[in-house]
This record gives sequence, C-alpha cells and structure tokens, in this order.
Amino acid sequence: MLKNLVINPYIFRIIDNCGIAQFRVGLMGRRHYEIDSIFINGRSISEVVIDSHYENKHTDYVDDNLILILVSQLDGGYELPVDVKDDFSYFVKVIEVNKKYYRLIWLLENKYNYIGIINAFRVKKGR
Repeated sequence: MLKNLVINPYIFRIIDNCGIAQFRVGLMGRRHYEIDSIFINGRSISEVVIDSHYENKHTDYVDDNLILILVSQLDGGYELPVDVKDDFSYFVKVIEVNKKYYRLIWLLENKYNYIGIINAFRVKKGR
C-alpha cells in the first residue's frame, strides 16, 4: 500500500532535490521511499530502504527525514565498499549536515536501483 509522505516544509526544502514522492512499509518493517533518481557510484538510485535498526539507540537525533537528507548528500559521489558479500556492497561514510556529523552505513545490491540504509548515528568530527 502506498501513501503520500508528509514532510515538514523546512526539511522538504533541504531535501527537495531528492524528490521524495511516496512512502511504504515493506518486509520486516523496513520503510521504502521512492525518490527522483540520484547517482551513487555511477548507478541511478530511485528508492531508499531504511532499516529500523537506528531506532534502537539513536531516535533522539536521527529520523527518516534526516536519513533522506544524508542520502541526498551521496548524489554524484563515488565510494569504495568496506565489504562485499555475494551481491551486496557495504559502505560507511561520515556526512556533515548543519555542522553536525553523522555516520551512514549503507548498501547497494547488484542489479537493483535502491540504497539500503543499515544504520545512521551522530559522531564527532572526522571519526
């Protein structure tokens, strides 16, 4: 079931280049966001799948809107994976948003056009 995503207007202005369109909940409670295509490692990505893992410890300062902002910062970049297992490449990147630093742990699956978010949390600068 798809439904329109309601986003705080301030947040939407920050991520509107990401073109948030629709939201749905998938298997195991993962949330799926359809976005206008961005390019990561030369691949066109049109969906963000967010695992709920970050909610275990980090909900005081991380939410889906922030994660979508972090993902939008990956647009046009190229990252080397920290690990590759079967069809999955795993990545870790520290990203600055509003003078705060966040570690984003994510994956790309071969032959699919989504980015999977495993975790996101605050870190001290440069860690």
